[in-house]
Amino acid sequence: MHGDAQPANILVPDHGPVLMIDWEFARIGDPREDLGYYSHLPVPPNLYEAGPAGFLARYRERTGLTEEQVNEDTVSYFYVLGMARLLGQMFDATDALAHDRSRGVMATYMMNGISATTRAFVEVARQLAH
Repeated sequence: MHGDAQPANILVPDHGPVLMIDWEFARIGDPREDLGYYSHLPVPPNLYEAGPAGFLARYRERTGLTEEQVNEDTVSYFYVLGMARLLGQMFDATDALAHDRSRGVMATYMMNGISATTRAFVEVARQLAH
């Protein structure tokens, strides 16, 4: 899985294949976590947000996964799963900054996203609970 699936990390040249860049968060894992992350990303263009059913149908067509494996509920589940990891990193960075252990600007950058990320995380987690 990529670990940071967003439009800024996709290069679409005039000729040749589409390329994915910025692999620093890549790891072996379930690629549906990338779907979860992308599904709530506020960076345009968000093709998932524009039409989840069509986006997921195309994803299933390209991957061979079933509707049971890839649907709006599984995307929400993997969003919560993946964001829990990211929120942990954000809280660790904030703690490091508060205790004067910060090494660079990343802690400040991470703090910037805590409120919006937490709000979206809680909203999706509550929907899954029903």
